[in-house]
Formats: sequence, structure tokens, C-alpha cells
Amino acid sequence: MEIFMIILILIIMLLIIGINAVTIGTGVLLVMELFSVLMFLFFALSILFFFFCKRRKAKFLRVERSEKNIHFAVYSYEGEEYRNLYPLDGMFAKKMYHEGRPYTVRLKRGKKHRFLFDWYSRLVMVLGLITSVTLIVGIGWFILALREI
Repeated sequence: MEIFMIILILIIMLLIIGINAVTIGTGVLLVMELFSVLMFLFFALSILFFFFCKRRKAKFLRVERSEKNIHFAVYSYEGEEYRNLYPLDGMFAKKMYHEGRPYTVRLKRGKKHRFLFDWYSRLVMVLGLITSVTLIVGIGWFILALREI
């Protein structure tokens, strides 16, 4: 909430010093476009990284809640526990996952990083990629339309 107040104050200050509202709007859209491109890069790299992980069968153990109240799916593979890379929606966790059931996952086992991608991760990556591309095109089109004004 505080960030919105800061942005509002900055916009009001820019209007007071005489900057055109269309220029301010274009600047806001350019920042949104930058964040959309960064979101696209994140999901594209996640999908690329996904394909370099090994496919394994892991047993779902539980839904774990982190210290920031974020839910993660926890799996067991060869006696070790692995957490899903993407957090899940805690409200639908009981409907999406069943304890003790084996799932096909993509597993990353390293010295520093131990995680996996499950079916929910694939869904998040694909939807995130589609959303980010849609945002990039839509915001870009809107910026080009503003240049005509």
C-alpha cells in the first residue's frame, strides 16, 4: 500500500512541475513493459531449466507451510525430501495432491540446490509464459497507440 502512495505522490509532483500526463503515462507503461519482459525471461529460463532436470517418480508426502505462510508440495525420492520449486495455492492443495501417491516429477539434485518440478510447476510455467507474452504485446501496442496522440 505504501508503494502506491509513493507512486501517486511522484506522479502528482511530476504534474506540478509541468510534465505532460501522456508522457507520465508512457513512462508508467514502459516500466510495466520492463517488468513484463523480466517476467517472460524468468518463465522462459524456468522452462529451459525444467528440461535439464531428470524425470523421476516421487511420492507426495505433504503440503508444507514456510515461515512466510507460503505453501509448498513436499515429495520423497530415494528417502530424501524435495520441495516443489513453485509455491502452490493452499486453498486447493487437498484437491490437487493426494498423500502417498507417486507423481512423475523433474528432479534437481545438487550440492546447494535440491528441488523438483511437478505437474503444478508445468502449469505455472506455461500460464506464466502465456501471460507475460500477452502483457508484452498488449502494453507494447498501447505504448505505440499513445505515441500517436
